[in-house]
Formats: sequence, C-alpha cells, structure tokens
Amino acid sequence: MPFTFGQVLELDDICDREVELGRLRALTKQHGRAVVYGRRRFGKSSVLKNIICEEFAKKNKQALALYVDFFQVSSEDQIIQRLHTALSKSLSPKISLKQLWNKLLSSIKNFTVEISYEPLTQQPSVSLVPRSSKKELRLDDLFKLIHELCKDQPGLIILDEFQDIVAVPGMEARLRQELQMLSKATVILSGSKRHILGEMLSNEQRPFYGFGSDIEFCPINLDHWLPYMKKRFAEFFFFFF
Repeated sequence: MPFTFGQVLELDDICDREVELGRLRALTKQHGRAVVYGRRRFGKSSVLKNIICEEFAKKNKQALALYVDFFQVSSEDQIIQRLHTALSKSLSPKISLKQLWNKLLSSIKNFTVEISYEPLTQQPSVSLVPRSSKKELRLDDLFKLIHELCKDQPGLIILDEFQDIVAVPGMEARLRQELQMLSKATVILSGSKRHILGEMLSNEQRPFYGFGSDIEFCPINLDHWLPYMKKRFAEFFFFFF
C-alpha cells in the first residue's frame, strides 16, 4: 500500500528529513554524541532505527549497532530486559562472522550464548543466558559486553524515548557512567518529551548535563510535504486503478 501508518517506516515512506539524516550520518563517522528531539509521529524512531542503525550495521559488519526503545520503562528490570532483547537482536545476524564470535565467546565470562533457529524461516536467533546460579540478568554485565564489543572498533548506541528512565531512581547516573566510557562508539539519545529531556541535559546538577549536540525534528515544511503527498496519492490511485 502507498501509505503506512502506526509503525516504524522505511526510507521510501519518509518525507523530507534530509538535513537530519545528514547530521546523523556525519555523527556516526565521528564517534559523536547527540540528543534528538521531536514530537511523537515526527519520524525520529523510523530514521534512527530503520535508516541510521541499519546503514551503520551494513557498513560495519563486525561492529555493534544497537537500538533500544525505553518507552514507558518504569523499573530497572524493564530496562535490563529491553537492553538484553536489543543486544540479542543485534548479534543474531552476525552469527556467521567467526572472528567476531571467537572474540565474543572468549571475552564474556558472565554469559553463555545460546543459538536457536526460527522454525519457519530458519533464521538464527541469539540468547544471552547468565552463568550465575540465580540466572538473573544484571545491567553492569550487559554493559561489560557492550564495552567489549565497542573496544577495538566503532559502535553505535541509540537509546530512544530516553527521558522515560527518570522513572527509575538512580538510573541517570548509572547510564551516564556506562556511556561515557564508550569512547569509540557513537551515542544518540532520543525523546519526544522535550521538557523532560531538556531538564536532564541543561541542569548542571543532572548526570547528563551537556551530553551532546542537539538535533531537532521540526514539523515538515509545506514545500516538502505537498510534493510528497502528490506523489503518494498518485501511487495510491495507480495501485487501485
């Protein structure tokens, strides 16, 4: 169908955003830090997940390209689970890269790696299982793995709806401590609640004060919107008639 709603979009479905894409692509080449603002449904997640993260992963086969959505997290356990799921998804397509896996298996001491295959597609899937007797995932263990994967080569870490971590006491300081150690990784924080993100980044008493450059997703100008809609409606009528 010519129009897609209520889901993360592909590049062909996104109107404008060339300026934002240019800045974000440049950032990934410089191991930079950025904070992406914009209201919901303005295309932030689509650009970050389906374009920036995917492009980086294709260009850097051995590197970690991690996208995590923190929307409505309210506990440390939820943050751990979101991070674990994103790591597993990021590592799954890299199973065929022997050099990466040899390094990974020799360096992680707190996890065992389990590989399974989807019954219908036969696509590989990775699961990181704690070695501890309690079988509990720990935030610091997950970040140890991230640090190891980003130690010798560039990495990309995207944390979407980042402002929602304020619901978890002490999480700002813990994540700042972990992220500031990723000197070879690009780190992008994103959110739709600018007043909360703004307070986190502009208050000198907060851990993420002055974290990175600002990139704002503003409303799309009519000069871009009208040609886009004309083109998509033309595709729509061609599809049906």
